[in-house]
Amino acid sequence: MEQLISLIAFAGILLSVLSGLACFALARKLREVMHKQQVLATDMDYRLNEVRQNLNAVAQHTVAQLQQFAQSQPQPSPPPQPKPQPLAGEPALAGAAAQTTGTRQSVTERRHRVLTLARRGMDVKAIAQTLGMPHGEVALIIRMSNPRFGD
Repeated sequence: MEQLISLIAFAGILLSVLSGLACFALARKLREVMHKQQVLATDMDYRLNEVRQNLNAVAQHTVAQLQQFAQSQPQPSPPPQPKPQPLAGEPALAGAAAQTTGTRQSVTERRHRVLTLARRGMDVKAIAQTLGMPHGEVALIIRMSNPRFGD
């Protein structure tokens, strides 16, 4: 009977040693797998950073191309202002700047022409171009005459 107990004890010890070796082998295998996963994660992180850099470079290149394209496109011109038709009984003002042959118009004449064109619906810029006057002078005449015009 002692032999049987010794044999059972020996089998238990052998089973414990084999279990320990199996656990050691599994732990080693687990470390290897974890190391491989870390290497793969590092490689993926490196590649992801490369992709980010490439995307940033493409985005910057695209922005530069869009800016070049926008600069190469002709800017749309504003629609032409309609030429006002003279009202019945008033002299034609469209060529008023050309009518002055060396003599400067009086302030009253310039004021009258500016206000007449403003009443016809022309804006300050168009009046200034039509009469050959500075934009600021036209705006000032209109504002002094009637505050609701010229802004």
